[in-house]
Amino acid sequence: MRTGLGVQHFISPMNSRPFPRAAKGEGVYIFDDNGKRYLDGSSGAVVSSLGHGNRRVGEAIKRQVDAISFAYARSWENRPDEALVEMLGERCGGAFDSAFFLNGGSDAIEAAMKFARQLAMARGEAGRWKIISRLPSYHGATFGALTITGDPVFSSMFEPMIVKMPKVPAPMVYRTPAGMTPDEYVDYCADALEEKIIAEGPNRCSHSSLSPLAERHQARSFRQAVITSAFARFVRDTAFFSSSTR
Repeated sequence: MRTGLGVQHFISPMNSRPFPRAAKGEGVYIFDDNGKRYLDGSSGAVVSSLGHGNRRVGEAIKRQVDAISFAYARSWENRPDEALVEMLGERCGGAFDSAFFLNGGSDAIEAAMKFARQLAMARGEAGRWKIISRLPSYHGATFGALTITGDPVFSSMFEPMIVKMPKVPAPMVYRTPAGMTPDEYVDYCADALEEKIIAEGPNRCSHSSLSPLAERHQARSFRQAVITSAFARFVRDTAFFSSSTR
């Protein structure tokens, strides 16, 4: 039975059909309160990648909640965090020896932006604040993340409230511009990144935020960009990149 109050009324068009009510989930399916089954294609990128009703996950959550539900990170250490850091370090081939855990992707992007700024200030480089990101791209819905998200339609209504950051084209080779092969377009995007760094000033850019899992050619774009002179100086001076794996 539905009430007169629409929980999501503020984000739904007027007179729109109400959403189905999710009652339970099993694996890749969601069931509404009438028992109708839906293939879950709406939970967002990797939000439910382990499946609904995953007993192993549920049991692990219960064990942890039964032991302790929260311990403030600035006052306590805890073994589950340490074990996760160790596992991540091993799976990354020893490239990292520490980690900073957050609640979600937007929080992670915000933390990366703040860390880059703090690093610049600690080095006495107060003028280094610009973050180069790609168009199109999505890095989160918080105000900080919106400044680097490359979605003009999504961010346009908030533009008076956010700082615009420089953008470069993303090598999305699913649809390349007319007359260009995928490799040619990737090279074009790498050149655009170098040109943007030069235009904005390598000494004013704090870091670049990329989406490395979006397209297989982006890794090649990254490698190509690294060998260019401006990008090499940028890497040397900042040594910092953030990425969104959404």
